[in-house]
Amino acid sequence: MISIAIIDDEENNRLIIRNILKSRFPLISISVEEGEVQAAIEKINLQRPDLILLDIQLIKGSGFDVINGLEYEPKVVFTTAYSEFALQAIKVKAFDYLLKL
Repeated sequence: MISIAIIDDEENNRLIIRNILKSRFPLISISVEEGEVQAAIEKINLQRPDLILLDIQLIKGSGFDVINGLEYEPKVVFTTAYSEFALQAIKVKAFDYLLKL
């Protein structure tokens, strides 16, 4: 089973992502849902999900702050409305970069 973290400052976006994942991939486990940077770092380091779906703009920081606070290197897919951070995402070895419309 693949464990996933959904990190987005908007609760409605987390709900949409969770529903899409659960309807298409019933065997996944969503181990972390969070919108605030420090809480996300703590929960991710504790749960150690395989994949993080990560927004750029978060409460009290950015998705890049989350990546910098991790104690391991999971796969990261940015899910964001900001195209201008794609190069920075590549530099932190993001697996993919999905634009929300």
